[in-house]
Amino acid sequence: MEEGSAYEALNFARLENIPVLFVYENNFYSTEMPTYRNYMEMDNYKKIVKSLNIKYKKIDGNNVADTYLQSGEVIKYIRKNLKPCFIEFITYRWLENCGPYYDYEQKKNYRKKEEIEHWKKACPVKNFKNFLTSCGLIKNVILIEKKIISKINNDYLKSIKSKFPKINDLYKNIK
Repeated sequence: MEEGSAYEALNFARLENIPVLFVYENNFYSTEMPTYRNYMEMDNYKKIVKSLNIKYKKIDGNNVADTYLQSGEVIKYIRKNLKPCFIEFITYRWLENCGPYYDYEQKKNYRKKEEIEHWKKACPVKNFKNFLTSCGLIKNVILIEKKIISKINNDYLKSIKSKFPKINDLYKNIK
């Protein structure tokens, strides 16, 4: 949302009534800068999007069921009205912007371990799994997980055993 191209894409989609869904993952950080410490703090995404006459929806991105249901409503709106829509998902990223590490481990000191631990409690996967357990549906989840893990392992083994493609095959099946 900090780039002019984001505004330009929103504006163009509305001017041309392009049925597109814009998704903004608001994780409170812009690379390594908390959004509350820079000029984006002043921006009201809802106000910007609505000024372009685009439907705006803010959703708790850590709530799986709510995300599914509300996203479905927005998609129905897009298909029915052939207009763009914008969803702002409120969520959090646990790891650094680019890489497999926690920010506090890299001596960058712009996030505290306690902040990350707080947000881990809102883990959408863990919380939805707990919800399914409370509803008695966890057996289905465990079966699905086992199938997924088996498929990943089988595909990985297949890829390891596969030969590298020939250079002549580089442009096959490309339209």
